[in-house]
Amino acid sequence: MERLCVFAELHGIVIFTPERIEPPVKTNLLHLYTTTDAGDRVVQEGICLPILDIDEGDYTVVIREAREASYLRTPPLVRSSGWILGTPSGTLAVCGAGYLSVWNPEHPRIQRLQVTPGWFGVEVRGGRNQPGTSEEEWVYEVVLTAAKSRPVFSGNLGQRMSLLP
Repeated sequence: MERLCVFAELHGIVIFTPERIEPPVKTNLLHLYTTTDAGDRVVQEGICLPILDIDEGDYTVVIREAREASYLRTPPLVRSSGWILGTPSGTLAVCGAGYLSVWNPEHPRIQRLQVTPGWFGVEVRGGRNQPGTSEEEWVYEVVLTAAKSRPVFSGNLGQRMSLLP
């Protein structure tokens, strides 16, 4: 289980496989991915997993395997399944969506972590730990289920993932 603190810049958080993103440095990937079919393609091919339509702010992002215990202490407020990720090297990266607007894979705010190389089916769960207290923590769990080959993508690209009603 990996736990990261991520600021949801431009109302989103993105988990991706850095070695599978190929455009030149300084390309506006955010524009490219939101205005062309390239965005749907990188998601459906398991290169990028966006958590969009969320409030800007700091979130705890937990990347864990399905066999590990949940980090959330309360039932999820939102769930989204059918996502996929594939990483030949086992490296995943996480950042606020705004960091895609001037692509620099070496930006210090792009956090990297290691998982087992290969394909994963993914479910995203969002919730709040200790709601209504000064210790309230807004959390997105990215739950990875290892697959022997590329899973079929069935994620809902239009699903609202906000933790607010």
